[in-house]
Amino acid sequence: MKKLFIIFYITLVIQLSLMFAMPLVDDVAAIPGYDIKVNVNGETVQFPDQKPLILNNHTFIPLRFVSEALNCQVSWDESNQTAIINNKKTLIKIFVNKSLLEVNGQAVDLDEPAEFVNGRVMVPIRFISQTLGGEVFWDAKNNTVMISYMNKDATKFDETNIPVTELYSKEQLRWTLAVDAIPKKISNLSYDVLGGISVHNSDCISCVKNNLRVWWGIENREDALGCIERLRESGMREEFDYLTGIVSKLSDEQFKNLLEQYSNNERLVGKLQFVKEHYKEFGDKSLIGWDFCRLADLTGACYMVGYINADEAWKEIIFSANMVQKTFASWDDMANNYLLGRIYWSGEADQARSEASKWLLSHPESPWIQIDWNLSLEPNIPTNTRR
Repeated sequence: MKKLFIIFYITLVIQLSLMFAMPLVDDVAAIPGYDIKVNVNGETVQFPDQKPLILNNHTFIPLRFVSEALNCQVSWDESNQTAIINNKKTLIKIFVNKSLLEVNGQAVDLDEPAEFVNGRVMVPIRFISQTLGGEVFWDAKNNTVMISYMNKDATKFDETNIPVTELYSKEQLRWTLAVDAIPKKISNLSYDVLGGISVHNSDCISCVKNNLRVWWGIENREDALGCIERLRESGMREEFDYLTGIVSKLSDEQFKNLLEQYSNNERLVGKLQFVKEHYKEFGDKSLIGWDFCRLADLTGACYMVGYINADEAWKEIIFSANMVQKTFASWDDMANNYLLGRIYWSGEADQARSEASKWLLSHPESPWIQIDWNLSLEPNIPTNTRR
């Protein structure tokens, strides 16, 4: 009787948690074989000959057509196999088949070298944010590269008057924004801006709203606050901790019998096997990295579309940052927990997130390399406000 109750309760807990533990967008790279569209400030860019494509698991776009859509002049130096872009403020030289370019005479590394395809210079989409000052993110549902470039219809968000930020230094705020650097990396978002995008237009907001609706069931402020609260207070770690409490008390034979009992439920069996394999490694860390990295990411998205204000967003992100810093020993430790949490949720490793983590742990431009893990996150409360 006791065994039947345990099995019933496991199923109930998992069913309930699946109702509120929905993830953010998983498809963060363009899908091979599908047409990749490019949208600049709400306008679809037309490609008369060479369309965007995937090379080495990176999305590449034709340089000329996108640059012209951004009102840049483009020329080609045949003798040096070099594309030259001029937007009056910046002179950029792109060398084909080299993982670098020049911006006003200064060398800048590219994640992937520019390629020459069918007579067109193709560049990785991150080039736009690295050199031209545009904001780039990926609309997985519509297989579209969204590029925001400052224009008369765009709003530049000024965060200097946000009350909560007055209690923290710029470096402390950078630390908190680096918590969700993995999803930011694979979605080509900024590491140093609340929400990942500093220039918001209607197309960007519409895309993010759709993703929140599809993946989180969020359509308004009430939904957003409820989802944020559930993720903060329980998240997926509640389910994981409960299963750990059961699995850790079973003998190998009892565990085998439990798997056989639910052999027709592949998802449940996979989670039980994961818990059995990893619960000792997790210890009391549970899925804190997975849950609070997602909370920071979700909060930024909700702020961007206007479901919560900046002060509310900062409070959640700072709370998430404090949770992961006191739980883990390093960025690497946090990232490992996040990646394992992803496996627990999806049932398989995520190559894109693994590669993003490797980049963040090694590249000099990564916030994880630039910011000390042990930086104090204590607020700088003015003396006259202390009690």
